[in-house]
Amino acid sequence: DYGINAYQKKKRAIDTNNIEQFNPRTWATSKITIIDITDRSNPVVKKEIYTEGTISSARMISNKIYIVTSASVFNEYLFYYKFFEDSGLNYNSIGAKEMLFNAIDRLTLEDFLPKTFSVTKTDTQWNEIQKFYVPEIYCNDNVVSIHTLDTTNVNEHNQTGIPSFYPAIYASENSLYLATQNYSVWFFENLTDSYKSRTIFHKFALGISAEYKSSGLVDGYILNQFSMSEYNNNFRVATTVSEWTNNWEDWNLYNNLYVLSESGSKLEVKGSITNIAPDEQLYSARFIGDKGFLVTFEMIDPLFAID
Repeated sequence: DYGINAYQKKKRAIDTNNIEQFNPRTWATSKITIIDITDRSNPVVKKEIYTEGTISSARMISNKIYIVTSASVFNEYLFYYKFFEDSGLNYNSIGAKEMLFNAIDRLTLEDFLPKTFSVTKTDTQWNEIQKFYVPEIYCNDNVVSIHTLDTTNVNEHNQTGIPSFYPAIYASENSLYLATQNYSVWFFENLTDSYKSRTIFHKFALGISAEYKSSGLVDGYILNQFSMSEYNNNFRVATTVSEWTNNWEDWNLYNNLYVLSESGSKLEVKGSITNIAPDEQLYSARFIGDKGFLVTFEMIDPLFAID
């Protein structure tokens, strides 16, 4: 259900707290269903959770399930402000500008956070993001939520949010990392004749909810979850760097390996090997114990083993 008319219906459902008519302010809704299969011939739906946004990934550790969703929440007031400003119309002459600015002034953080509600056999309720973190390294206006569910307690559902683009996920037994390539114009503010791909990482401690710990930044982009690893409280990551130089005429491609450690709220580079296999890109990576194995590709598929 797309478009402005559809959005108006969605917003009325939210404003009137009418869950039955709820349609999200995002382009997609995700649904999490918890089913009791004690009697496998008669499975019973115990709980349904609806949340604005799309599911990026999920992990199950012991009796906890961590589900990562991403949402870009549409706001009508900012939409119309941008529409009028871009169109060049004199919307102040019809009194619309003052009304629009007053409406924008009244916006709160909750107006930009994804909505979630849950349905059980006996109850229906809204669930808010309990903790929202804004790290020093800013990435994107999208909101990534980490939903924590307890498989032994259907009523336990905690939600943590952070501004980030659609992430790749790596999880260890105690930590979860979000990795997203930085598309923010922040890196282009002083852009002159070059550009280099970069990736931002956010670390969360896992428990009854996801607790934000730290963030870091390295050159390059990752291939997938296997490009990341946690070992002895260090975070290892392999990236491919795409770099434009010389007034965008020269393109360089190479690979880096980083070890990062936590220092306060920062993931800082502790060691690195850079410029691995120039003119090739990463096609596979695995970390096993204190060893890392990388395969790059152009013609001969070299295999690198790294301590």
